[in-house]
Amino acid sequence: MIQTRATFQLLDHDSKLLQLEGALQGPSRRETRTMPVKADIAAGAMSEPLFKSELLSWAFCQFSLESSLLPPEITEIPRVQKLLKQDLILFNVLVALDWEPNDAFVDSLQTAFNSASALLYDVTDGYMAFGQIVIGGVELMEYADMTIFASNRFFPRSSVNGMSERRKYQPIRLGRGLWNKQTRETIDWNQGDYNRNQFGPQTLVHEWGHYALGMKDQYLQPEDEKFVLPSFSLVKQTIMANLKGTEFAGARTVRGRPAKISGLLSTRSDDANDDNEWQVLSLNPPFKSLHIDAKHNPIKNREPLVPVPSFYVVESAIGNPSPLTLRLQEAENQYSIVPEHCWVYVVKGTKIDQPTALIAQGTLDDSHDSFQLFGAAVGDFVVLSGNTSAPSPAFEPLILWSKIETADESRPWQWNIATPPEFPLIAVTVKANDDNTPPRYTIAVEGFDSQWELWTFPREWQRGTGAQRVERSPVIHQLGSLEGNVMLVSKDRKLAIAEYAIGGSPGNSGDTGHPNPLPAGSAEGNAMLFFYDTTRHPLKYGPLYPPNSPSPLSLYYEQFKIVTSTNTINLAPPSSKEWSPCSYAFSITSNIPFTKLDPGQEVVDGVYTVDLLPTLVLYYDDHTSTGTDVELAIGRYDPSSKEWVIRDTRETDTIDNKPDRNLIAISLNKETAPGLYAESPQPEHYRIFKKIVG
Repeated sequence: MIQTRATFQLLDHDSKLLQLEGALQGPSRRETRTMPVKADIAAGAMSEPLFKSELLSWAFCQFSLESSLLPPEITEIPRVQKLLKQDLILFNVLVALDWEPNDAFVDSLQTAFNSASALLYDVTDGYMAFGQIVIGGVELMEYADMTIFASNRFFPRSSVNGMSERRKYQPIRLGRGLWNKQTRETIDWNQGDYNRNQFGPQTLVHEWGHYALGMKDQYLQPEDEKFVLPSFSLVKQTIMANLKGTEFAGARTVRGRPAKISGLLSTRSDDANDDNEWQVLSLNPPFKSLHIDAKHNPIKNREPLVPVPSFYVVESAIGNPSPLTLRLQEAENQYSIVPEHCWVYVVKGTKIDQPTALIAQGTLDDSHDSFQLFGAAVGDFVVLSGNTSAPSPAFEPLILWSKIETADESRPWQWNIATPPEFPLIAVTVKANDDNTPPRYTIAVEGFDSQWELWTFPREWQRGTGAQRVERSPVIHQLGSLEGNVMLVSKDRKLAIAEYAIGGSPGNSGDTGHPNPLPAGSAEGNAMLFFYDTTRHPLKYGPLYPPNSPSPLSLYYEQFKIVTSTNTINLAPPSSKEWSPCSYAFSITSNIPFTKLDPGQEVVDGVYTVDLLPTLVLYYDDHTSTGTDVELAIGRYDPSSKEWVIRDTRETDTIDNKPDRNLIAISLNKETAPGLYAESPQPEHYRIFKKIVG
């Protein structure tokens, strides 16, 4: 076990460090974890004396700053004098990785969480920070607060109040870093440069705001009475709406920039319609003992003290293996594979057509010469899914695989072609879910015929062995996760790989009146579904904090399970040859017909009615719409004609293109999504197309 101590760093005083136990009195309160960790994991390991508890048993502790324990030069600081009058909550964050990391990655995580703790302390005006970070492997997956996967294309997502409400528990899910679509680079979690659009620590705090503090996203708004779209409104610059924000929205806020932080404070122009996040925090049951004023006025300046959490590395995360690097040169030279949009997978097993585990790695960075294969070992296979460099319109998909024969980087890899003549549109549908806490699901994998053998890899690991769960049947029972990969292998060893995800919370991401009560979207974040409750606006976040007993409407929404599958390659033609595809193909399923979201649906004795506005948003890169002669549209796959039917923005008002936000949206209804509105819902498939005009 590797350990560092928790400290306070004092800014502007030669960075003087104080041991936290030399500054804090307590704990006056210790909250146990909602999901208790199995007894044999890190058994007997103790946190540092400050927390007076076993390493993995507690969620947070509450302390008070003790003036008699602090040096006089610190207590003389006016802001510190105010901090002495309030309590401080320090969180215990359990982080699980799906591979065995090296020391360099662990060190970067420590830096990231140090920065995130300082930002959380600043955002909450000294009420909260990270007190302890524990890094482990797959043995912590079913108990963790955060899970980090090897893929650099896993879009961050979390469950609102997942930390405190057992029925909503699901850890924050992250990738190895934060993917920047426009620069095609992986932002490490310790990179937090506003000027370079790097928001690693800020993203950690944003997701923690959902998971632990009960905050909701504040970046959605209805437009033209047909769409609900993400937008960074000028009157909603909070860290829950914009990662450049450095405060929670309060009853009254100050325009301007905080000292030493390049970011925007939340601003409000109309107190009557204020979205008061401090009220949400004050009403959250786990934190009522802090006695936070619901009308708290956010502090403008940065806090003078910075809590630095203790840091532990335990169990299977200690090994420090030497990472293997992808050998792409031979694939480029021999098969002309294009690094851009090339997806990488590590497949374990003795044969490529008999896989025992799959670790998605994401896509190659713009500088891809040293792309590390997390979790890979000699004897594993590497699969590349992309296309050749042949000029348009001679686009050719390309699937390659190679076995890692040696760690010697001077030895070339032998690549094998595994491109099928056709690529199926994989769709994953939830067929049943029980009422256990947390819930369990039954899913069905669809969209392929008998020429394929199916291998499904849910993001779950077996207790004891740590082996990844593998399923061969198209119907899979007793799943705790609705995220994973599907691998198809043909009889002649051709390959196709897809990824599926539920998107945000396993249930609803808010309560009655929240603008997105049914979160859904693809694993990499390029496709998102947004829903807006048109019967409950103008929206005020403060009164929306869910009661201890969830409302009937909240439970109604939680029955909907909307899953999006990403098919990176599909060769079906568009209905008009002037259009060409410029995105992945996304398959969307629902376990309940969308007609149950139409106006007039009575939930309980006429007390609650439903009227949700559903919108599918597809994101694209800058180069997709480069030039004034490019027109974008959304294609919907027609299974009868086996073509993509184009819906042009000039021909229909159900499509809306927003180049300033790099998105194109389609309003979902019985015409644009008949499968989702059918009595027995069927998958719907969408992708972006473009054509050159003039």
